Amino acid sequence: MEKENASNLVPSLSSVLNSADVPESIKELLEIGLDSILNEGLAKDIPVLNTITTAGKVILSVRDHIFIRKVAGFLKGLQEVLGEQRGDFLDKIEKDRKHRQYVGETLVMLLDKYDNLEKPELLAKLFAAYLKDGITYGEFMRYATSVDRAFIQDLKDLLRLYSGEHINSESIWLRLYPAGFSNLRVKTTYGGSVTVYLSNDDAVKFAQAILQDGFRKPNEIL
Repeated sequence: MEKENASNLVPSLSSVLNSADVPESIKELLEIGLDSILNEGLAKDIPVLNTITTAGKVILSVRDHIFIRKVAGFLKGLQEVLGEQRGDFLDKIEKDRKHRQYVGETLVMLLDKYDNLEKPELLAKLFAAYLKDGITYGEFMRYATSVDRAFIQDLKDLLRLYSGEHINSESIWLRLYPAGFSNLRVKTTYGGSVTVYLSNDDAVKFAQAILQDGFRKPNEIL
């Protein structure tokens, strides 16, 4: 995404989030396919994409294509979680213009940084959890940044663990330590010391925000 377009995307994303045409546009994306829409120049006919793409830009760069995919994934995830109540929840950020601007800038920067096309849907679920008061804005920011730092497969393994699957959790916490989802502890033994990595509260709250009703508490995982 070009730097000169970044500032324009902030109000555009805010208007897209509140637009009544989001569900219909997502339906079109799924039915027609994003590749066909972009390759055939149909983006201008779909309000969501027309808002995001640069006015008058005939040929989109590879980075533009990728960013549009990220935004589409984010909107799809948000719609799946909030459904027709999306507008009601979004009123939470619309009341404060400065906060709305800050949130818009944050979403644009996060989406631009993500290195995997599955991460935007995780961001959408975290954002929905914030809108529904499941997590604070500070927690939303922390977990969204953790998603950026983590390898997507490690995040999937974390969610599999808290979905009740039996997998090697020790290696998961080692890999997710740089993302802030585990704590390091040094245990003293007769032969010296051993470093272990254990899940923390942020890992639990992140999984709860993403999985919702599918979340299982650690003591429920046999």
